[in-house]
Amino acid sequence: MKKKFVMIFTLVFVLAFTGCNKGRTITGDTTHTNEKTEEHLLTVTAGGESIRPYQHFLYSGQWDGEYFVCADGVNLTTELQRLDEEDLIPQLNYSEDFEAISENGAELGYVMLYDSKYKELEELQNISKLSELDKGEYYVGIAVNKEGKYIGEAKKNEYIGYICVFKLSVGTNSEGKTKASDITKSVEVTVSYANYTDEDAIYSGGLNADKMTIEGEYHFPIYKFDSVQALEQFKRTFGEILTMEYGYDENPSFNEATTKYDEAFFKDNALMLVYVTAGSGSLRFGVGSVTCDGKSFCIDVKQTNNPEVCTDDMAGWFITVAVADSVIANCTEFDAK
Repeated sequence: MKKKFVMIFTLVFVLAFTGCNKGRTITGDTTHTNEKTEEHLLTVTAGGESIRPYQHFLYSGQWDGEYFVCADGVNLTTELQRLDEEDLIPQLNYSEDFEAISENGAELGYVMLYDSKYKELEELQNISKLSELDKGEYYVGIAVNKEGKYIGEAKKNEYIGYICVFKLSVGTNSEGKTKASDITKSVEVTVSYANYTDEDAIYSGGLNADKMTIEGEYHFPIYKFDSVQALEQFKRTFGEILTMEYGYDENPSFNEATTKYDEAFFKDNALMLVYVTAGSGSLRFGVGSVTCDGKSFCIDVKQTNNPEVCTDDMAGWFITVAVADSVIANCTEFDAK
């Protein structure tokens, strides 16, 4: 029998079992994937759509005839980015009828929430607050626990627990307005070297200059070019404080990366540019997602590597995104974060 759990209350969950009173703990690789999962324990629905989240193994306790054999999985926080990059996490658009349905006798538990950079938002454990989130991409993990066969000798049940993970796309608001669509696969992305500057002009000149000083948020300046002339003007304006003619390791120079954007390109397309800085030239960046709801356009920037050793130099990169005019024709807000 399925149990319905409407997400309008604060979730408080105490794991049924945090260890074994009598048993042995398995050590080593206890990573589980959906391929190893025998049954689905959770379905999430919203706006007439439903998904089955990725079930990330948390813990288990099984009777071997003499002992309870206990296993602990890998913490979701350390695995979330890998799972996302391997396209294992399904996505759902948020709506007011958001609902989680436990299956096969599972009990729902606590909720973990992450932002688009895989950072845990510990202060947002109340699911009713989802309707107040800014538009963007989030990762949600709902803990589920299922009890198995009762073991009379041990006087408790076998058990298994998962974190059911999915990506939640939050639109303009919770009043049914158009949700932002992920258009990442329909755009062309190029990363080129820019060098580092902290000159205010590069930040104050962006289309999202008003967001540069919002406390608690980090935004990257974004520019939009509709013609070859506009692109060349940008190069002249910032050519003295940024590097346009030289590349860096595998990344081309900005001049090289933009040679293909000619009059024919700008006839039906626009070129978006994001300036990203880093505390080391060893770090690399790319695009996590590009979303558009018809009025607002946003580029989500993500770090693409995690070197063990980093050079001690400041660096900067241009991320350019080529997008069709028809996609952003009615957009009045542009942002990158």
